[in-house]
Amino acid sequence: MNRRRFLKTTAVVLGAMAAGCANVPADVQEQVRAAATAAGESPAGAAQAVAAPAASADGTPSPTADRPVRVALLSDLHLQPEDSGLAKTINVKFAKAAEDLRAFEPDLWIANGDVADHGLTSEMEAFKKMIGKVTSLDRVMATTGNHEFYDMEATDEELLNRWRQAFGVEQPYSSRVFGGVHFVLLADEQWHSAPYNQDWCWITAAQLKWFEQTLAAHRDLFTIVFMHQPLNETVVGSIGARPFGGTNYAKEIYAILEQNPQVKLWFSGHTHRKLEYEGQVVEKNGITFMGLGSTIYLLGRTADGRNARDNTANQSRFLEIYPDRVRVRARDHVAGRWLDELERTVKRGAPM
Repeated sequence: MNRRRFLKTTAVVLGAMAAGCANVPADVQEQVRAAATAAGESPAGAAQAVAAPAASADGTPSPTADRPVRVALLSDLHLQPEDSGLAKTINVKFAKAAEDLRAFEPDLWIANGDVADHGLTSEMEAFKKMIGKVTSLDRVMATTGNHEFYDMEATDEELLNRWRQAFGVEQPYSSRVFGGVHFVLLADEQWHSAPYNQDWCWITAAQLKWFEQTLAAHRDLFTIVFMHQPLNETVVGSIGARPFGGTNYAKEIYAILEQNPQVKLWFSGHTHRKLEYEGQVVEKNGITFMGLGSTIYLLGRTADGRNARDNTANQSRFLEIYPDRVRVRARDHVAGRWLDELERTVKRGAPM
């Protein structure tokens, strides 16, 4: 019996034995222990290797001290149609990142905007096909960025319809309670019709109201918000009167956040800054704002302080949700290692 088969076929019994379950017959327990010894595994070690979070009342994983709920955070993939020549250099970088993360068995995957490079259906289908190789689509959350509107031959509404049809959703924004944490994804809804600063996150009044109501309905849950562009005056690229990083409803969003102290983490992409770039993590009003990486390219700093584009860079963040805390890790997919110096921990605390 190979190790993988052994782990799969004995996990349930080992878990029951570890929990002291009286329904596991003594002879079966003895057989499992013998099989573990023969396979060079301790029963406890084998159970830990394949353990998954227990399901909560709503059917989603529930974190424990030994096995956190794991969430892969991706941004700025800029995927190309599969038959495009650029797919050979761009899509393969996303595939490398996804395969690297797969080894850590994420329970949920989040793609925070600029999934598609021009908002083409073929680009969204490429994403679904590629992510489907590492997880099931029901374990994926995705939202729009500015690049989902870069098809110059279509209107904003036509592009939004493409997104809705590709992902089977009514709106591009969404929320989900998973692992005892409330995940909220805001979404770009305009670009062509934006009155100024097209590359901001332009949301509608309806989405803003939805955001307010969704947070109000989950005040008892640790909440993490995602928006493709950084919220004004937070991480690098959003400070001052900038035409690139920001949103049309920044003032209103800040007012909503004041009423919802359960929001503890806010993630953004868009700026393509390396995770180690100064200003990628900012503490403000009790919220930790963090910039995400990208699989296509990243900007770093030269010795004289200038921005330098690194086309080989490929980074993302990764969440480990424990009962009492959320651990935010940084991953370099080129080197295949964790950037431990960038790790952050945010306490979950008691429900509101």
